[in-house]
Amino acid sequence: DFERPLRLLRARGKRFMVMSTKRFIARELREVSGMHFVDFEDIRGEVQKEVL
Repeated sequence: DFERPLRLLRARGKRFMVMSTKRFIARELREVSGMHFVDFEDIRGEVQKEVL
């Protein structure tokens, strides 16, 4: 469970980023990450390897 560690990081003023897809992330984790959440679907074109 990553929710508690993220809350502790935020309380200590630390920066973090959570990367996942909207379908595979718990609602609580998404809420804690807030604007620090990156959906892989949004950056697929930048990170996906081309299949030959």
